[in-house]
Amino acid sequence: RLGTALMIDALRRCLAIADQMGAAAIVLDVLPDAQIERRWRFYKDLGFRPLGDQNNPNRAYIPLPDVRTTLG
Repeated sequence: RLGTALMIDALRRCLAIADQMGAAAIVLDVLPDAQIERRWRFYKDLGFRPLGDQNNPNRAYIPLPDVRTTLG
């Protein structure tokens, strides 16, 4: 799937930047539209978790060590 390939590319780029600058996690906002359940499944399948932000319940994150493990 194109969406998965694009997301994996973005995660790899984030890892490369984190190696240079330092970072602990990647944070994103899941688009709240008619497809939100499908979007959440997509991100959860990649390892993202709800951030638990009461002001933005659609905010998700993935720790960078998890990204490294997932991508190998």
